[in-house]
Amino acid sequence: MQRQSWCRPDEHIHAIVIGVLGRQGPALLDKCLEVFQDLPADARTALSYTSLIAAYARNALHDDARALLDQMKAQGVAPTAATYNTVLAACARAADPPVPFDMLLGLFAEMRHDPSPAVRPDLTTYNTLLAAAAVRALSDQSEMLLRTMLEAGIIPDTASYRYIVDAFANAGDLSRVAELFREMADTGHTPDPSAYLGLMEAHTRIGATAEAVAVLRQMQADGCAPTAATYRVLLDQYGKQGRFDGVRELFREMRTAVPPDTATYNVLFNVFGDGGFFKEVVELFHDMLRTGIEPDMETCEGVLAACGQGGLHEDAREVLDYITKEGMVPTAKAYTGLIEALGHAAMYEEAYVAFNMMTEIGSLPTIETYNSLANVFAKGGLFREAESVFSRMTNSAGIQKSKDSYDALIEAYCQGSQLDDAVKAYMEMRKSRFNPDERSLEGVLNAYCIAGVIDESKEQFEEIRSNMTVPSIIAYCMMLSLYARNDSGLMLMICWKK
Repeated sequence: MQRQSWCRPDEHIHAIVIGVLGRQGPALLDKCLEVFQDLPADARTALSYTSLIAAYARNALHDDARALLDQMKAQGVAPTAATYNTVLAACARAADPPVPFDMLLGLFAEMRHDPSPAVRPDLTTYNTLLAAAAVRALSDQSEMLLRTMLEAGIIPDTASYRYIVDAFANAGDLSRVAELFREMADTGHTPDPSAYLGLMEAHTRIGATAEAVAVLRQMQADGCAPTAATYRVLLDQYGKQGRFDGVRELFREMRTAVPPDTATYNVLFNVFGDGGFFKEVVELFHDMLRTGIEPDMETCEGVLAACGQGGLHEDAREVLDYITKEGMVPTAKAYTGLIEALGHAAMYEEAYVAFNMMTEIGSLPTIETYNSLANVFAKGGLFREAESVFSRMTNSAGIQKSKDSYDALIEAYCQGSQLDDAVKAYMEMRKSRFNPDERSLEGVLNAYCIAGVIDESKEQFEEIRSNMTVPSIIAYCMMLSLYARNDSGLMLMICWKK
């Protein structure tokens, strides 16, 4: 292009080439400078300077970016807000060492006092500074920037409010954010719902549920309508704390204020599923369908997981039928729930059929699916079938056994009276560097107790005590049963007293 007399590259072309080269890393920065210097000095404006500054800024050379800003001003080229914002962003991102915040404020002051309207700080300017203040936990400076921003007539966006909340959260003074939002509402600058949402999330991260609820009430008092996302934060928090009545009450309130969406129901399915309210999950799913809210695959996976844990195999089939009817392909997680539900009902053949069906439709089983099917067989003592599942998993799918896989094998061998194999599976698990948990240790204890070997059982029981501190009631019952069968009355009393 340069060789053509009729088509010389202008500044815009130079700026594009500088931008492309600058994105390739520091090795091509010299080329960026060459392209910039190829442009006649009298043809350089803020466009080409800003492109070169951006190239240095992108490669964390904030000192060079700042020097170029000074150079362009010395050459009489007026910077724009974009030029300053590029330098500000480079300085704000510097980490080793970080640029003092006062230096960032100095650049900000230059922009504010520049007589050109093209250099006025904009939303990008303020968000860059607010982000820097948040990282540095400078809550006072963050508040100052917010007030300056509002006075300048610039409306904060979602990012602005998040940075403000983060600044006060990092400074350990979230209560001040609530006061600040209230002051804003009183002056006609009511924060948007995302601002309150960010504050609520900050409270829930530290477990301050009462304060998060207070934010919801302040939001309502300030005339800012809560969104579904607002309620979801509290629903999830209540669920984590096991406050299921609170979840139900808050959900009833939500339905009078804002229509629940799919994501809200997904939170409820996780909350009630984790809490053991499996039938309630199914009822909520039907409620969701009645109200015309369309489930997604995450919804169906959550409901099927609850059905699996609760043994609700008929409900699980209905959900799977819904998935296929809607033209969705059930995932491995969805089938895992169905297989687990069938296993609770001792429907071994049906579980195996469901497993084969998922492979036929192209939904590849995961290790969780294999483990779930093996657990189904383990409960019935079908150890050969469990062995076959893991043989298929390792040989055909190339998936190695996990700790849960070994636990399923141990249980299958115990239930099938293959006690030596149970101990061998346990030893293989230890050799594979999996740390046994309560289930693993109790599985081997069960094998020893069924075999009636007192010394090995005592040794295993002591290992449980050393690993778990307090053995479960199941472990004690195993030992009591062992001593009772062997007419060891004294040992039975000692075990009971312990």
